[in-house]
Amino acid sequence: MNKPQTQSFVLDPNLFSVSEGYLRLLDRRHNGGAQDFAASGFKTLDRKFPGLLHDGHLIIVGGRPGSGKSIFCQQVAEAVAVDKTVIFATYEMSKLEIAERSIARRSGISLSRLRVADDLKQSDFGAIIDALAGCATFLRVADDGLSINDLVERAARYPEELAALDLPPLGLVVVDYLQLIPIDDRRGTTNRALAVGEVSRSLKRLAQSLQVPVLAAAQINRETESRPDKRPHLGDLRESGSIEQDADLVVFLYRDELYNENSADRGMAEVLVRKNRHGATGMVKLGFSGERLAFSDLPARVPFNIVNRPVIAMDAKPVLEKATNDNKGAGGDREVWY
Repeated sequence: MNKPQTQSFVLDPNLFSVSEGYLRLLDRRHNGGAQDFAASGFKTLDRKFPGLLHDGHLIIVGGRPGSGKSIFCQQVAEAVAVDKTVIFATYEMSKLEIAERSIARRSGISLSRLRVADDLKQSDFGAIIDALAGCATFLRVADDGLSINDLVERAARYPEELAALDLPPLGLVVVDYLQLIPIDDRRGTTNRALAVGEVSRSLKRLAQSLQVPVLAAAQINRETESRPDKRPHLGDLRESGSIEQDADLVVFLYRDELYNENSADRGMAEVLVRKNRHGATGMVKLGFSGERLAFSDLPARVPFNIVNRPVIAMDAKPVLEKATNDNKGAGGDREVWY
C-alpha cells in the first residue's frame, strides 16, 4: 500500500518571508489601512487593552449569573455592527428579547416598563422610535439552538454570502453562552468537560479560519461565592480547563454590589482581564445600570484645586497647583483630584 504523500517542511515559508508579510501589515496599520482588530465600544477598555477584539482570536467573557455577561456581549456586538456584520448566536434568549434589551438601553426606558407597557407616555413612544432607528442594522441574531457543527458551518458560508449581497464583511461572531451550545455527539460522549472542550476548540478554529474575533460568554463555578474575595480567577471557568487553554483572552465581570450591600462601587463593574496571550492583564472599571441594562465608560476624574476652583486640564491628568494665599497652609505644591 502506498503511503500518502505529505508536504515537505522545506516548502513551508521561512521566518524571513513571514517577517516580510508582517512588515507589510505594519505599514498598512501605520498608514491607516485596514485594522486587524475591532473596537469594543468602551474607550476605557480599548485604551488599556488595545486590540482586545483581534482577528482570529477567541475571547471569553466569564462571570456568575447576574454579572452582566449577556449585556456586555450584546453591547460589544452592537458597537462592531455599526460598520461590519456580526453573528449573535443566543442560547438563552429569543430574538425579541435581544431587541427589547437594545431598545431599553437606547431609549432609557427600563425593561420592566417596556414589558408591562401600560404606563408608557407619548414621549416614551418617541424615545422607542428613536431607539429603533439606532439599532444595529448589521447585527444578525440566531436563536434556533444551533449545534456547534451547524454554527461553524453556517458562519463559514457567511463571508461569501455577504459579499454576494454587497453587505459589510463579517467582523465578529458572538456566542451567549458557550456551555449551552449542543454538540453533534455520534460517539455518545457523556463527559461534560470533554463536550465543553470540543465546543471551545471549535470556536477557536472558527476564529482562525474566518480571521474574525469570536466572543463567547461563559459561566463560572459557584465556588467563587464561598470565598472572601469573590473576584473570579481562571480556575473558576466552569466544566472545562479547555476553555482557558483555547482562549486568547479571558475577561471576567465582577460587580461588588451583588455581594456587599454597602459597597463603595455601587453602579460600577470591574472588567478583569485574567489572561491575555498577546498583551497585558489587569482591570478597568465601567459604569453599570441594571435599569437600563447597560455598561458605560465612567466619566474621567476632573481635577480641582484645594479651594474647589476648577482647573483646566486635558485628559484628566494629575494637576500640580501652586499654593495661593488661600491654600498656603496646605504645604505648597499639591497634586489634587476632584
